[in-house]
Amino acid sequence: MKKMLMGILLLSFLFTSNVGCKKEKSFEEKYAGAWEITFSGSFSGEKTIIVKSDGSFNFSIVLQQGLFGSVTNSFTGFILESGAVEGDIFMSGNDIGDVSGNLEDNGTGEGIYVTNVPTSGTWEAVKL
Repeated sequence: MKKMLMGILLLSFLFTSNVGCKKEKSFEEKYAGAWEITFSGSFSGEKTIIVKSDGSFNFSIVLQQGLFGSVTNSFTGFILESGAVEGDIFMSGNDIGDVSGNLEDNGTGEGIYVTNVPTSGTWEAVKL
């Protein structure tokens, strides 16, 4: 009887300790795929980009520059396991600045961009 009671208690403990356990999302589930990025500040514009399964991204976008028309910039970089965004901004093949920020596992993100043109601003992201 005592062994049966201990067995029931052990099974009860094992069952209740697993209830509510959440499986951690993989890097690909959190960050890889399509994201809608919106830039604000010195430049403004929107673009759907793809973050690859290795965390890298690379895209070009035509950004509006207020009264001065528009400019095409290229962005290249990567997403760290923590969701941190690190990248470079290029114009006409020249590295002109940096983009940084953070993507969250809830499918949102935000950060800043700064160039030596000089221009700066913010970006927001939503996973599609």
